[in-house]
Amino acid sequence: ERRKYLRIMQRRYREASRRERSRLLDEMEAVTGLHRKSLIRLLRSPIQTQRKPRKRERGPHYGPEVRRAVSLIAQALDYPAAERLQPRLGPMACHLARHGELSVNDSLLERLERISVSTVRRLLATISRDKPRPPARKAGRKSTLLQSIPAQRIPWNVKEPGHCEVDLVHHCGPSASGEYVCTLQLVDVATGWVELQALLGRSYLVMKAAFLHILARLPF
Repeated sequence: ERRKYLRIMQRRYREASRRERSRLLDEMEAVTGLHRKSLIRLLRSPIQTQRKPRKRERGPHYGPEVRRAVSLIAQALDYPAAERLQPRLGPMACHLARHGELSVNDSLLERLERISVSTVRRLLATISRDKPRPPARKAGRKSTLLQSIPAQRIPWNVKEPGHCEVDLVHHCGPSASGEYVCTLQLVDVATGWVELQALLGRSYLVMKAAFLHILARLPF
């Protein structure tokens, strides 16, 4: 990206006066972070914007054993984002191994601890799910009432307890008509603490009572 920028600036630099060149070099130093002499050397020669191909491409570093472990752990945790999944790979592998769901060894655990978020993201893109995630709804304009409620997407790396994700799970089967049991699920992002409360229906009074019951049980 820096070379693309310098290629655009190269023509201006060649056509500029001595004083203007000095000003352009100051600007390019601030934008690219390169040393002034390096910039002058690059601007005096043709600037290649394409990366040279490797003489020897790198092979896959993580084999099918790691891919299977990531797939199983992601399924067990309901397919979280790579940023949240990557720190949990090692502990969850040991947890699943204790219950006979996964076979682990020191080599596998070492690779799961070392794997990067970007690699986990690429692996998740190749893993098929039993039930595909439903398409995201387009964000519409919020009503005045919804704008007054302090609800928003929480950063995945929040450290302070008390920031929670809340879901209402419907146990209605294929039809959502009539009265049926729901589960109010609250998860604290920082600690992973989970609170569950069963409720019948979705009325205001029922939801209020369920939230108050959960808040009374929270240890923070």
